[in-house]
Amino acid sequence: MHLGRKVDSAKYRKWSAQVCRMLPPPEQLDIDFEKPIAIHVAATFRNRLSDLDNIWKPLLDAMQKAYPKFNDNKVVQMSAAKYVTKDDDDVGYLIRLGNCSEDY
Repeated sequence: MHLGRKVDSAKYRKWSAQVCRMLPPPEQLDIDFEKPIAIHVAATFRNRLSDLDNIWKPLLDAMQKAYPKFNDNKVVQMSAAKYVTKDDDDVGYLIRLGNCSEDY
């Protein structure tokens, strides 16, 4: 249980802003935020010890900031792939969003 006001760290805020910049603008998406949503993330890390599962909650929070109509309770499918690189330029996320069938 969390008592008091939660304050995000400066590192978390910086990461969240960076993720928001990686997301396509809402007008480029062919998605209905009122219907079930599927998300796939291809995450490329510098360190093979980085945990893939740690991306989900911050990513969903960033998406709620970037897309006012997005609500993570509409997400019914999530998938991810992890890649490791030695090149810092390749580090990052490829995020795909789409609607999935109503009877998921």
